[in-house]
Amino acid sequence: PIVAYGSASGTAMKFARIVADFIGTKSLAINNLTIKQMLTRKVAIFVISTIGEGEYPTNSRKFIKQLIDSMDVLSDVKFAVCALGNHSYKYYYRAGINLYELLEQHLAKPIVPLVKIDTSLEDKGETAFEGWCQTLSRELGLKPPKIEVHLNYSLKEVDDDGIISNPLNPVGFELASI
Repeated sequence: PIVAYGSASGTAMKFARIVADFIGTKSLAINNLTIKQMLTRKVAIFVISTIGEGEYPTNSRKFIKQLIDSMDVLSDVKFAVCALGNHSYKYYYRAGINLYELLEQHLAKPIVPLVKIDTSLEDKGETAFEGWCQTLSRELGLKPPKIEVHLNYSLKEVDDDGIISNPLNPVGFELASI
């Protein structure tokens, strides 16, 4: 299967890599995908975020335009769409919804229903994403992926001034002194 992402902040890319990993393939930006590849590979999984007021990420617009302009019938193609968004925006799932509808207009068949994941939640949408991955893998006939969401964190006292004077901030985390 093809696993493609449209990402502005990196979350859709990260989620697509997780899906590609448990499927046993590589992920690619949606703009690097062609309609011919979809027709050849027959299964396409999309993870796409929405930017601004319901717009597609830059790394997906070229392909979306090709799909809109295309007269190709994709009736032999199965697909899944994971729509990411932040509920503080009015049209926060619009890109994923539009892509899903566009694929259906070309007669592609959904593997699973469209999933909408709010990345502004405390867990960044990872719980909903994990559930979608379980359903997707089952529908593809794959064994369930081992994806773990860790919401519990532990604190550990460290006696190292180097950490405070030269902190490394992991993505998505902030360091604090207690």
